[in-house]
Amino acid sequence: MYFGISEDQNILLEGLGRILSDNVSIEVLRDLHKRRNHGVLLKEELDHFGLFGVVSDPEFGGAGLKAVDSVLISERLGYYAAPTPYLGSIISSAAINLADKKQKERYLSRLGTGNLRFGLAFSEHSGAKENAHIIYRKNRLSGRSLFVIDSDSDLFLIPDVDRRLFLVSSDSPGLSSREMSTIDVTRQFGEIALECVTGEEIKFDNPNRDYLTMLLAWARVIIAADTLGACQRMLDDSVAYAKQRRQFGRLIGSFQAVKHMCAEMAAKIEPCKAMVWHAACAIDSSLENGNMEANLCKAHLSEVGKYVSKTATEVHGGMGFTDLQGLHYWFKRIGVNRQLLGSPEYLRRDAARLQGLI
Repeated sequence: MYFGISEDQNILLEGLGRILSDNVSIEVLRDLHKRRNHGVLLKEELDHFGLFGVVSDPEFGGAGLKAVDSVLISERLGYYAAPTPYLGSIISSAAINLADKKQKERYLSRLGTGNLRFGLAFSEHSGAKENAHIIYRKNRLSGRSLFVIDSDSDLFLIPDVDRRLFLVSSDSPGLSSREMSTIDVTRQFGEIALECVTGEEIKFDNPNRDYLTMLLAWARVIIAADTLGACQRMLDDSVAYAKQRRQFGRLIGSFQAVKHMCAEMAAKIEPCKAMVWHAACAIDSSLENGNMEANLCKAHLSEVGKYVSKTATEVHGGMGFTDLQGLHYWFKRIGVNRQLLGSPEYLRRDAARLQGLI
């Protein structure tokens, strides 16, 4: 059986790669410190490309692609540390794909054209946060959520403590938000507080199914793929630097220690590609172990990302810490990904629970 990227997927990734290489440079990333305008820089190009509707139902203007395609896209976005709100829109469109036709008509076509962006308030379901949870009572939502992903969006996808999913407009009466600073300037995170806010519950075909678990698994694999792309970029930059940097009259790439560091990074990254693709295919196939695969995938990529980001910085020597080199954008993105929607320790513990080991 052939297991790899198809011709159509290659065309998709090449087109996206051209947009990102033309629009996302080190100078653009450096300018984010001043403007913090996430998603604005690439909005027109990515809207035209149809990035945010890739998994939406084709009947409502989407491309109807699968989780594995969204993961391949995330890997390419991570390679460029693209400052665009991707995760919230993809997971929200995946949720709305499973809703009734009225909700699909209301949201999916606007999402696919870039006229609607979604934030993701899932963090309370990936580890306890003090005084942070959402309660649905008397047809109103109350509580707060921390580290909301893509928090500068038009709508939020919010689960309550009973794991029901709601769509809430960012300008709803009773909703307040604030930006939360992280080391990663390429993405927007925030805190939202709700006080008797009206939310629209997503009406799923099968109300007895745990859709939140499936969406969390999908989101975790997308984050793992983003880390994979960032790791590949750091390795590529390290190899290129080793081929042109001279020390003691020789290219540093000729030093055995540098060769070993680059080879070790490559050896750790390569099997991760199959791991990410396999986890995404498990979600697409609705396999029972899809959640466990996603947990282990993100946990492992978090550890590989930690090693690669550290080693790549060492290959660059003193230049690795400078803003001029810009390696820190990927270093910090990998660091934030490690904690998003579950740390490696949390995810491994959850995977053990799913297998009945604890």
